[in-house]
Amino acid sequence: MKLWLLPFWALAFASLAVARPLLIEGGAALPFYTGSVGLSGDDLFAVVRSNGTVAGDQYAYSANHYHRNGAGQWQLVRAFPTEIAPFNNRFAVVMNSTIAAVAMPGGLRIYERTSAGWAESALDVSPRPLGQSLALHGNTLLATEGGCAARALELNRAANGHWTLTATLPVATGTCVTGLDLDTNAAIIGSQIDFAHASSLRIFERAGSNSWTIASTFAPRSDETVLYTFGRAVALHDDLALASGSDHGAYVYRRGASGWAQAGFFSNPDRAEWDADDAIEINDDYVLRTAGSFNRLTGAVYLYRQRADHGFAHLATMVGARDLGPSNKAIIDGQRVIALTGDFGIEPVEFNLPASFDVPALVQDDFESGAASQWTPLAGSQFAIVSNGTTHVYRQSSLVGDAAAVHSADLINQSIGADIRLNAVSGNDRWVGLMTRYIDESNYYYVTLRDTNRVVLKRMLNGVFTEIISVPIDVAPGHTFHLNLESSGTHQAVDIDGQRVIRTFDSTLAHGRTGLRMYKAAADFDNVVVSPGPVGNLIWADRETLGGNWSIGSRQFSQGSTAGDARLTSGVPSEDQVVQASITVNSFASSGSPWVGLIARYQDGGNYYYVTARKTNELSLRKLTDGAISVLGTVPLTVSPNAPFVLRLEAIQDRLRVYVNDVLRIERSGADIVTGKVGVVTYRAAASFDQYSAVEP
Repeated sequence: MKLWLLPFWALAFASLAVARPLLIEGGAALPFYTGSVGLSGDDLFAVVRSNGTVAGDQYAYSANHYHRNGAGQWQLVRAFPTEIAPFNNRFAVVMNSTIAAVAMPGGLRIYERTSAGWAESALDVSPRPLGQSLALHGNTLLATEGGCAARALELNRAANGHWTLTATLPVATGTCVTGLDLDTNAAIIGSQIDFAHASSLRIFERAGSNSWTIASTFAPRSDETVLYTFGRAVALHDDLALASGSDHGAYVYRRGASGWAQAGFFSNPDRAEWDADDAIEINDDYVLRTAGSFNRLTGAVYLYRQRADHGFAHLATMVGARDLGPSNKAIIDGQRVIALTGDFGIEPVEFNLPASFDVPALVQDDFESGAASQWTPLAGSQFAIVSNGTTHVYRQSSLVGDAAAVHSADLINQSIGADIRLNAVSGNDRWVGLMTRYIDESNYYYVTLRDTNRVVLKRMLNGVFTEIISVPIDVAPGHTFHLNLESSGTHQAVDIDGQRVIRTFDSTLAHGRTGLRMYKAAADFDNVVVSPGPVGNLIWADRETLGGNWSIGSRQFSQGSTAGDARLTSGVPSEDQVVQASITVNSFASSGSPWVGLIARYQDGGNYYYVTARKTNELSLRKLTDGAISVLGTVPLTVSPNAPFVLRLEAIQDRLRVYVNDVLRIERSGADIVTGKVGVVTYRAAASFDQYSAVEP
């Protein structure tokens, strides 16, 4: 099959629970632009810039207080006196119920709530700290001085009501503060020299009313490829501290009886290649992080809840409508999140968290039961479950006109994937495909594989169809395609054989059912998976290698040693996963039983599923349990050096499926390793893995 892929530029612009997160899209726009906000209940402070210059390249900036009224509208209560300065989007703001600290062009301003409203307090520090980084806890404030800040300043209110300097917290010599946070008796500060050098992280603990000691100092791992991301975003709450990283996600630190120590990593479940935390917050109820999303190719807000076992349950992912993903900051107070969206991160939107984060369960149908009770065929369709070699398929044999079968679940966010084989057509420009958000015969989205060698995403609205995007592709009758259509929020995406070919936005239809559909075409459908979306990426998160000689690119890996075991794993632990690669054996060892393969549900070196393509010309699906090998299925397969083939391994609910060149070769049920990571693996074989794809469907 030949496939034309959209280039990237054309498309774009620690342990987690396996439960699927709720997607929350859009948010209500706030009536101003700002680069930073402080939030407490129904009150908000923001530094707002004038729409135009006041003189030359100078703008007017004011610290504005907004209040949210009973109708949910944010209204300006007071604009404090303006200051004039050149363009700047990043004036820091922090606040709680009684204090708001605002970094203005001329320096830090502190406001306090009084019976008459918010009023500015006196600050007995000269010159005023510029406060590019701020943290507030109770009545104590941490602020940076300005420029390359070599220390953080602790400020407290004196008996006369004035704010004064009470202590300083120094960072490593020659570095500048990049991020900080404050708790009752601890503080965390990240610092760096420049983008080319490793950052440093210090955790301080209070040693008296106005004194601090350095409790722990941390550095990034030696294999981090983007050194400057370490510690640029930090958060601290009770015995938990988080610091941004790159390759493995955020660093997790915990305080035990012997002090602070690293306790793992905290990767995003849909991590983008360029991902790094832009903001992190921790409170009594939630952990909030902003970072890149592969599926949306933009920023997102990720919401978690810490579990009793010190893991993190991923509750929700918040994204702006269309491409307006949060750019650099999000804050949370109670059940309200304010995120900054847009190309410059200055468009604030409000998300209100739901009472429940439950999402519908994924369902799949491999038609092995002989029943299709989840599907309602359209009148005139000729669907039947038939035997097809070693498996069963849902076959539609009519060539007369429209044919369809609709799934029973009505969903808002949804993804449907299926193995589809076009058997025959009547006429020209005939097609087979999938539907989402089907309401009735006059309203739905659908993607079509057409015998005119195109894949086309369309919308049917009130009986009128509109072509949204068309991409060329070889559509050969008799070839099996793995097609996936996703409608998550306004995001519409199409994947073919593990590669994204269409990505766009359309908000016309908000909910409905998924379905199978064709026009004057006969086709087989198998292994249909309907999930509540969105599709999650497992490619870049927390990559680890063991053994071998690896060369690692974005989606291309090569392993050059034939000496023994070598494996590469990635992704956060998930239950449902599909991993695929085009594999070329470069050389086999002359002795032993060499092989190459893929891994699913990897828990540790002794527990996972894997499929092997072996020098002995066998394809074998296997399981490791505490290091003991179980052979689950073996079929013949010619495996020759320098002859690439596409291998795919699916682990969905209790089903395991193995495909070679998009043809199902092994199928098993009863999988009891329920979660883990994905990866590639070799034994006494040097190999290349190209077009690597790994997703949570």
